Amino acid sequence: MNGNGGSAYFNSYVNNCYGIDIMVSNCFGAVQKGITICVDNCAKPMPVFSVFPNPASDYLNIVFEEVTDIASLPATLKMYSESSQQEAKAMDLADVCSSAHSFTSSPCSASAHSASKSLF
Repeated sequence: MNGNGGSAYFNSYVNNCYGIDIMVSNCFGAVQKGITICVDNCAKPMPVFSVFPNPASDYLNIVFEEVTDIASLPATLKMYSESSQQEAKAMDLADVCSSAHSFTSSPCSASAHSASKSLF
């Protein structure tokens, strides 16, 4: 028991469900209850990608692994200046990679022309 008259601890974990034992007490007595809380893994995994060449002066090529839908990609592609480390250009990734693009067989190509030698 803690100074507030209660405690809780995890007693099990199975398939995204946590078993919790809760014990509380006051001047009228003590109660112990067990509850189960289930949570979904709501974190959306980010796609794995390769970028080349890096740094880029003409075009930046991006190859995504295991991507079948443009909706699963980040919304914005940002390029940074190699010399100043400041953002040199930002692009909507949907403009760079069309929805009909085959993500796993060929790279998306983003123009780096307006930014002097940039890093992804």
